Amino acid sequence: MSATGKVFPPALLRLAAVSQIWDAEPEVLGEWVSTRIPDDLWIEPVTEPETVHAAGLNFSRAYTLWHIYKVTQNELYRDNFVYLIEYHLRRHDLWMIDYYAHSHWVPQFDIRAISETYH
Repeated sequence: MSATGKVFPPALLRLAAVSQIWDAEPEVLGEWVSTRIPDDLWIEPVTEPETVHAAGLNFSRAYTLWHIYKVTQNELYRDNFVYLIEYHLRRHDLWMIDYYAHSHWVPQFDIRAISETYH
């Protein structure tokens, strides 16, 4: 399976997980994450998912970008988060097609990602 066919971005998820569970000073945590990710990272949306699971990639990537933004304060990651969410919401054809294959779980990723921004 190609990299675009996977459900979760493992490297980004590891950084997002560390950002949520490591009880370090904010500056230490932000520096640790920042040194492991490019300052100019920009993730383009998956436009033609190869699998049902790949249809949720934009949302799962956005979720990780939000957590990385929170600890690094790099606004490019926040902007990329917004871009991925907005893109995928506009592309109903990627998730509002087959309830059992897509729409029972793909929008849940979006709700989870957006809910992270509440506070």
